[in-house]
Amino acid sequence: MAQVAPEPMTMDREALVKRFGDLEDKEGAVEFVTMRDGWKLKRESWTPAGTEVKGVMLFFHGTGESTRTVGMRRLAFACLKRGIVLETYDRHGHGDSLHKNGKPFMPPAFAGSMIDTKGTNTEHAVEIAELVMKKHGKPLMIMGHSGGGETAHDH
Repeated sequence: MAQVAPEPMTMDREALVKRFGDLEDKEGAVEFVTMRDGWKLKRESWTPAGTEVKGVMLFFHGTGESTRTVGMRRLAFACLKRGIVLETYDRHGHGDSLHKNGKPFMPPAFAGSMIDTKGTNTEHAVEIAELVMKKHGKPLMIMGHSGGGETAHDH
């Protein structure tokens, strides 16, 4: 199971770096977007400050994970250090993406459960990629972990 990052205000960055390596201790910019099929997905992005943006990494997390893992914070740190925007989102049924058509789809205790079809993951990935490309207008790299890697591979 992925290690969930502590709330930013309670983070002891030095202790986390000692345990996990360099990581971004600030949350990214958060927004919610409603997909064509009614799922409301939480998006999170980190943009480098004070440097030219070289490209954009769109990351698909694994099953049972979310944008709040320590691994995501480590990836954000690595991208920012290199002048790369990191864009990611909670897949449907994960993290804070638990509503479909304005209603809770499942109780929070079941977040990260396998739901809907593989096709839904791919449809959402394509919609998010279109939004990201339109927003940034920079070269797009796609990367995923575990089930998210399968979604990235399907593109």
